[in-house]
Amino acid sequence: ARQGETLVQVVQQQQQQGKVLERLEARAVNRDTCKKNSRFCVQDAPLLPLVKQCSGHPARVSPTDEALQALAHEDVSVGTPLPPLAFLPAGGITVKKLLSLTRAQIDDLSWFYNEDFASGQNMGPRHDSLKLFFTGTG
Repeated sequence: ARQGETLVQVVQQQQQQGKVLERLEARAVNRDTCKKNSRFCVQDAPLLPLVKQCSGHPARVSPTDEALQALAHEDVSVGTPLPPLAFLPAGGITVKKLLSLTRAQIDDLSWFYNEDFASGQNMGPRHDSLKLFFTGTG
């Protein structure tokens, strides 16, 4: 029985280490993408979407975009790229377009990434938070 408990502990530790590595890899990918996006801001080129780096989804929130609704009952793992959305196609969107997203669209991005983009605040801070997330710059 003792050996079984030890084996379970080892497996749990390995699973936790795997999750930490997933998050670190996702952050590294996003850091590189943010650097590219900060250059794209200056060029008025489309920003690249980031990968999911926080597991889960906010409780009691449902996305409005159909592509995200399809994921609502799935466990979307860390490192998953954002699927093409009605308001954010695979080719990305410019900063100007990003800063014109609606409250519902920002909430959808918040749901997928499990990140809080200044929820409960006016649209200015919400857009600023979103820009910071996608570019690493304010």
